[in-house]
Amino acid sequence: IFTSGSSTDDANIQRILPLLVDQAYKLAADDGEPEDYTQGIYPSIDDLLVDLEYVSKESTWWEVVDVLFRNGYHHEATIAQRQAVPTMALLAQIVNGDQVKPIIDGINVGDGVALTKLLKFILATEASNYPLLWSRTRFDLGNARIISLDLQDVIPTSQDEQSNKRAEIMYLVGRQMIANEVYIHEDDFRSGSGTETSDPYSNYHYKRVKRNRKQKRILCYDEFHRTAGRKNVRARVIADGRESRKYNVQVVLASQLISDFDAATLSIASSIFILGAQDQQTREEVLKVISLSEASQKALKYTLNGPTSKGAPFIGIFRTKRGTYEPLLYNVMSPQELWLHTTTDEDVRLKAALEIRVGVTRARILLAKRFSSGSAKSELEAHSRAAAIKGDIQEQDVYRRLVEELVESENG
Repeated sequence: IFTSGSSTDDANIQRILPLLVDQAYKLAADDGEPEDYTQGIYPSIDDLLVDLEYVSKESTWWEVVDVLFRNGYHHEATIAQRQAVPTMALLAQIVNGDQVKPIIDGINVGDGVALTKLLKFILATEASNYPLLWSRTRFDLGNARIISLDLQDVIPTSQDEQSNKRAEIMYLVGRQMIANEVYIHEDDFRSGSGTETSDPYSNYHYKRVKRNRKQKRILCYDEFHRTAGRKNVRARVIADGRESRKYNVQVVLASQLISDFDAATLSIASSIFILGAQDQQTREEVLKVISLSEASQKALKYTLNGPTSKGAPFIGIFRTKRGTYEPLLYNVMSPQELWLHTTTDEDVRLKAALEIRVGVTRARILLAKRFSSGSAKSELEAHSRAAAIKGDIQEQDVYRRLVEELVESENG
């Protein structure tokens, strides 16, 4: 966020930012100027404090955090802590503070503007550009195990400097919202000798993170081509990929074209899945960046042509310590899954008509039982041809008749 347009000025700003953040946390700490507890922000916490018989007219949010934590309300303590920690708005106050101002006072940027004045200007303008980052979040995932975040409406499609900046911020905020718990190691909460500390918070998080790290976590970026030109996002993804094994995390990147992945991204991939390359140009692009065996090249040209009755073919490239393997594999779904994901117009119309009669779940079961291939298109076409020859039935009646047959098969 904090950029001025000049590389020299930006370098000065990047140097001073850690100092500003450190001072902000010191100012908001228990022994600084902590935020006063205010009723009405979180009624559920207000009620808990009443139940715990905690009464104090001059409490701070940090004190509320301690009370909730000591009594086992760990999630509520996390919510209360959001009111205790500093916000971006506090940085403007820090710029004029006694700890920072003497250090940066008198420093001018390239055009002669004082660094303090430039920082204030940037803080003021970015506060209006990115209000999401300037207020305390009420976004709470709780203990969710599966999270899907759609960034389409906040990621610009254009590639100008301002759009790239906005896109990078939204990507990184989204990544932080989902993965902030993923890239934490239990050793972060132990003393230098690796022993237990006297801090109850550190010990709690040590046990929690150690327990959670035993579970495989998957961080998936779909439509990865939209990160093209957003160098900070790509750098973060590569860093996550390199550190993923330490944290028991699997990073998955998905896109339509091989050109959507740069060389650095492909170089750290331990597994690559090629689902299709249906024209010569695409196949040539694949072979430019991925060395495939002769057998895989033939499969790329003749086999990867979409789902079949055997399943959806794909080439799996697995880079292991023992070497690289390139098997031709098939992704096989159950008949119900096939009907769940069908997009063929005839099948969609039939499924919709049957769902009206028997409901979504039952319709999928009946269709899967009758048409295990996941499609009734051939039978519908056969009925339509027969009806056209007889001339005694309209096309829409073909769907109605088949729906009746399926309903009768269930009742019979």
